[in-house]
Amino acid sequence: MDADDFRRRLVPGADLRGITFPAYDDLAGVDLHGADLRGADLRAVSRYGDCNVELTNANLSGADLRGAWLGAPDFEGANLSGANLSGLDFRRTQFGEANFNRADLTGADLTGADLSQAVLTSADLRGANLAGAALPDLSALDGARFDSSTRWPRTIPAANVNEADGTYVITAPPPPAREPRRTRRGSPDETRNSMTW
Repeated sequence: MDADDFRRRLVPGADLRGITFPAYDDLAGVDLHGADLRGADLRAVSRYGDCNVELTNANLSGADLRGAWLGAPDFEGANLSGANLSGLDFRRTQFGEANFNRADLTGADLTGADLSQAVLTSADLRGANLAGAALPDLSALDGARFDSSTRWPRTIPAANVNEADGTYVITAPPPPAREPRRTRRGSPDETRNSMTW
């Protein structure tokens, strides 16, 4: 497939699963809104971060973006679960409701990024720079791994230590138990589900 044929496939909602993007590709101005990029290899993409590439709601689960230059595109609602994003520059990037479950963010620069609504469960944050980043609550970081070189915007989250390799694992506290509702007589009302969250 030549460069022009490949570029014609890059449209909103495109099915680009498992595609290896060619080394000569320049995604300047490409709209990949809602595209399915599961398992795609974007390592060779030379340019797209500052060129209005649209990755909102894109499915990048399992994609390999190591070495790609992203700048600060909008990843609002993107699925980045299991993606390899190690070493990438995500400074000041918007990640509203993005899914980073099991994503590799080792050494990534997330300085000033908005992760306040993102899910980072079981993500690998070893060596990542999160200084100035807006983070989600602790439950959205449950199972995430980090090490002593990870930079946080504030105090380090509560974590268990994996003694084998010096890696820390964030353990979110369980939700607080709620008291069962009482009937007028003071006994628990067994007909109601008092444990709704």
